[in-house]
Amino acid sequence: MTTIDAADISDFLDTHEVIEPVTIARHGQPLAMIIPYDLYQEWRRHNPRALRAEELSNEDMAAIQNSPVPEEHGEYNDELDK
Repeated sequence: MTTIDAADISDFLDTHEVIEPVTIARHGQPLAMIIPYDLYQEWRRHNPRALRAEELSNEDMAAIQNSPVPEEHGEYNDELDK
């Protein structure tokens, strides 16, 4: 993976096509990422934004409250009794 200094972003984008994620660093520490636009679009398609509880409908809240706990998480059932 490519890493560039934050001060060099403009020059990098002028001379390179972003075809893989690029790490932007400041003082040697990772600061941000640049990713290809098609990768971003794919990510957005599969990772819709989170909703706040007040954005959920009453039907959504009821479905959440009434959904069963998966068996693989049964080890935490004792937490319900506290």
